[in-house]
Amino acid sequence: MSFSTSVQAQKSEPDSALHERLPEFPGGTKAFYKYISRNLKYPASAIKAHIQGAVLVTIIIDHDGSTTVDSLNFEKIGFHKKVTDETLKLKAKEEVAIEINNLFGNMPKWTPGYQSGKPVRVKYTLPYHFQ
Repeated sequence: MSFSTSVQAQKSEPDSALHERLPEFPGGTKAFYKYISRNLKYPASAIKAHIQGAVLVTIIIDHDGSTTVDSLNFEKIGFHKKVTDETLKLKAKEEVAIEINNLFGNMPKWTPGYQSGKPVRVKYTLPYHFQ
């Protein structure tokens, strides 16, 4: 499984170049990757359905550093082998969504992002690649 990020601040002001700071996971990027690799599990139904591809996960890091999943996009997900059982496909996607929501719901609080010296909500998009 691999991932990358894109970031977008929720609020922008003309003079916001001063005192800007992106949110940071406790311990930095390496600690974030370690947290993901230790805590994100590949659901059994996803293995059985042979899910492969990217799930685009958009999270929000709030003013207080808490994280929530804003949206999941399964458009870039596929099934490695021909799986005709639509119920299994739906169950696999549902279990992946539950796993991702649990992962971010139980995540330690981040240091929030700042803009113009004030904490702001920041949106990250992370593509998680399942194989």
